Amino acid sequence: MASWIIHLAIAVKVSDVFDLNNNRFYLGNLLPDSTLGRRIIKEKTHFRTEFSFDNISNSTDVKYYDYNKFLHKYQGKIFDDLHLGYFAHLFADEVWAHKIYEKYMRDEYGNKKLDQQSNYYHDYDILNEIVFKKYDLNVLEILNGMRTVHLVNEIDEIEIDDIPRIYQSLTQYSKETYEDATLVLFDEEDILEFIEYTADEIVKAIMDRGLREKK
Repeated sequence: MASWIIHLAIAVKVSDVFDLNNNRFYLGNLLPDSTLGRRIIKEKTHFRTEFSFDNISNSTDVKYYDYNKFLHKYQGKIFDDLHLGYFAHLFADEVWAHKIYEKYMRDEYGNKKLDQQSNYYHDYDILNEIVFKKYDLNVLEILNGMRTVHLVNEIDEIEIDDIPRIYQSLTQYSKETYEDATLVLFDEEDILEFIEYTADEIVKAIMDRGLREKK
């Protein structure tokens, strides 16, 4: 799955196209990851399909995250920008799975490259700084806006008590810098192209489904 900072960069680009309540949209865009590593719960929050990265050898036609199932469940609420943000997150993770994860973390037989796991997470941290600078993200301003959003169990898959962890983690990410910002696994251009491509695809998906009109 894409990192929170990458998700935010995509969300900012999408928000430039539509007239949204950005505070709700950005928070909704991060909610699926608010569980912070609890795998079983994350399968629920991400509307994971029956397929798993661990048992797929040919994933050309595989769908990992069923964002259409999310749309169906919350069709009565999708015009709330919080829910639209949630949809955008699931859509982005689906693109990441195929375009980035499979390229860098799968061998020619579809097996996970376990020897690259530490490099994968190392580059996550470095990419935060790269994306901050490339997209001039003002994370503290975004955080302050998200903190004004009042939630009352609006999405079944999310625990309200988990949400403060989003604010804590983003605050930490915004302060981290690295003397050596060298990526050891990913190609920077691939990630930047992913952000641009995914933002465009989310805009198209929103328009095609009649969920919003452009400004």
